[in-house]
Amino acid sequence: MVQFEENVDDGTIQQVAASIGGRIRHRLLKKGLVLIEIPDATLDSVPEAIQALAALPGVRAAEPDWIVEALSGVLPNDPEFAKLDF
Repeated sequence: MVQFEENVDDGTIQQVAASIGGRIRHRLLKKGLVLIEIPDATLDSVPEAIQALAALPGVRAAEPDWIVEALSGVLPNDPEFAKLDF
């Protein structure tokens, strides 16, 4: 996910995505906030891409959009957990 400064235009955003071999996957509700997909990304290449993006002019912030999943069959050790409504 990349947050651009407010004065950055769409053409520049497209160029930034292309500069790391990516493409705009989603434009989020906040102006200038985009999800850039890097098709051949690996666990090793993502931090490098984030660092490269963060160093570019007009980029306010760049962070990975990791997918996190809970472990199947593992329950929290909170004694009050069973009282929660799901």
